[in-house]
Amino acid sequence: MKPFEEIDRHVSREGKVLRFMHRDGDYWILIDDEELMATRATHSERELARRTCSDLGVPRPRVLIGGLGLGFTLRAALDVLPAAAQVVVAEVFECVVRWNYRHLADLQGDALRDPRLVVARCDVWNALGGSLGDGAGVPEEIRRRQRERFRDQTGADSAFDVVLLDVDNGPAATCLDANARLYGRRGIERIAAALRPGGLLAVWATDPDSGFVKRLRAAGFEAGSEVVRSRGSRGTRHHLFLARSPAAGSAPPPGRKPRSATGDGRRRGRRGA
Repeated sequence: MKPFEEIDRHVSREGKVLRFMHRDGDYWILIDDEELMATRATHSERELARRTCSDLGVPRPRVLIGGLGLGFTLRAALDVLPAAAQVVVAEVFECVVRWNYRHLADLQGDALRDPRLVVARCDVWNALGGSLGDGAGVPEEIRRRQRERFRDQTGADSAFDVVLLDVDNGPAATCLDANARLYGRRGIERIAAALRPGGLLAVWATDPDSGFVKRLRAAGFEAGSEVVRSRGSRGTRHHLFLARSPAAGSAPPPGRKPRSATGDGRRRGRRGA
């Protein structure tokens, strides 16, 4: 087996070390030497988008994806969304945006050049409030076109039909300390405010977390969780939290009928293979 090749690394303001690795045609992002994600096992990330972005019944849906990662959640969302959709992907790390443009375009079908996309180079918390950040890491000509389309398409209605969060290993296993606020009462209220009535929220996680489901329900969401394998019918068990925002009527969350989440959410899992 060939050794890993380190393509690039970045030290965050919090002192966390992100490493972009390559071996035998696959890529990895590591944070403090723990695997955050890899191109060899992306089924559950793609399912996150498929189960929420398919058949929305809205002619011009708006979708916010929290976390660009290796671009596979984004690719899956673009594959099922209509031509008039608008997708905002929020990524806090400039290096991750840069790695996607320079190294991953062939693996994800050049998703970052899709005309429906705007890259918000900022924390997802700020993207929920409408920020696009500074656009660092996006080639200048692409950034200019994206922002022009964003202004033309958004107008006065900036609410989202879908919010997807894949920025951590789960509500209790955050990669950055600042992300913890997303999963508490204030964060859930902020997400609800960013969604249209009946809008969908989906969160990727390595482990179950009954406390997070309870907080969603306390805020008026209809919520549950499902187990998805990292490689389709095999691989590591991952968890998708699926929820519909308040004032949604009686329609259930997308996908199969969610099972109640179990566990105490305290384990800090890994994506695995």
